[in-house]
Amino acid sequence: MVDEDLVFYEEWELEACVSGALLAEQMNLVNALPFTNEQLAILKHKLDQLYPQGYPESLIQNLSYFFLEVTPEDIHKWNVTSLETVKSLLKVSKGRKMDPQVAALIARYVMGGGQLDKVTLDMLASFHPTYLCSLSPEQLGLVQDDVLRGVRPQDLDACHPLQMDVLYHKAHIAFRNMSGSMYFARIKPFLGGASTEDLQALIPQNISMDMATFKRLRKEALLRPSQGDPTSLDLDMRSL
Repeated sequence: MVDEDLVFYEEWELEACVSGALLAEQMNLVNALPFTNEQLAILKHKLDQLYPQGYPESLIQNLSYFFLEVTPEDIHKWNVTSLETVKSLLKVSKGRKMDPQVAALIARYVMGGGQLDKVTLDMLASFHPTYLCSLSPEQLGLVQDDVLRGVRPQDLDACHPLQMDVLYHKAHIAFRNMSGSMYFARIKPFLGGASTEDLQALIPQNISMDMATFKRLRKEALLRPSQGDPTSLDLDMRSL
């Protein structure tokens, strides 16, 4: 049985005496006891040995604060189908520097066909938006504007064109009242969803576009059909 005596065990004693099956059955007691980080690492190792292919959903639903011990690699092995489980794990992760784990959790849930509601999307607003490319275009439309301010270009690397289209237009509306240089700094991560006309509108603003941003632009936005022949867009890229 998991009881308070285990808190006084040395790491080697925990390794020798505690079974992963017992931990899985009594995860609520594990979370109630003040184990050290070193002891928790041993307990996690026992669970990993028991479930090398990933934790079963029956255990995931009861992880609570033990979720703080898992890695994104662990989560990518999981099958998560319960939105309530997602919400409970987001709740314990808030303020804990769990952004990679949260992104992995959302990816697994959505990959399994799960749908995020407005409450969950609002909860996600407190994490770094590395999860955006896991959301559907419809869900992206519900993302809070404040979330867009924290987006880095690499956060959107896995997004497909339709997602980028939604994100660009949402960001454009959110930042449109900013001055030229400030607007460009905010909109830059989203330019992969910009149209030819959007890019042309940047020219008079005398902004400077780095090569990494340029490579993220849509190819079709940089080419303009002219009299049946695709030609270079009327953009002086040196001015960008």
